[in-house]
Amino acid sequence: MRWLVREAGELVVRGFCRGCVPSGPVSEVVCAYCGDGPLLAGALADADPTADSAVGGWLVAQGWALDPVMTCPPCRQVFGRARSS
Repeated sequence: MRWLVREAGELVVRGFCRGCVPSGPVSEVVCAYCGDGPLLAGALADADPTADSAVGGWLVAQGWALDPVMTCPPCRQVFGRARSS
């Protein structure tokens, strides 16, 4: 599971075991088709992935489409309806 956290003002991708997960608020980025996606921790938990440039930029760099719906790379290949933004 990928976790996106903000450390020293930068977006960082981390992995945590069950005993080491960050405390505090957590939210998730959800693909409109499969429901999968990374978790957002700490200050990013309240971020709107389509409006936060760091989160949105990371998602697009990973192959996600943000418009017309958030779509992960595997679902983009299968459904082919979403475009990059």
